[in-house]
Amino acid sequence: CPGGNGASGAVYFYSYPEGGESSLTQRIEPSDSRVNDRFGWDIATDGNMMAVGTSKESYGKVYIFTG
Repeated sequence: CPGGNGASGAVYFYSYPEGGESSLTQRIEPSDSRVNDRFGWDIATDGNMMAVGTSKESYGKVYIFTG
């Protein structure tokens, strides 16, 4: 698992400039992550809001991000 977080999960954002190579611009993970949370299992966006869920095996949490 990237970052050695034991399947706690993370969400990665990349930029894709026209004619250029993609590059990682941001990585987010919850401050209360635990092994096997699988943060990022589900993602939904609406305008500048993003909801990121964990798997149901880890109590089914949802995190809301705005920006």
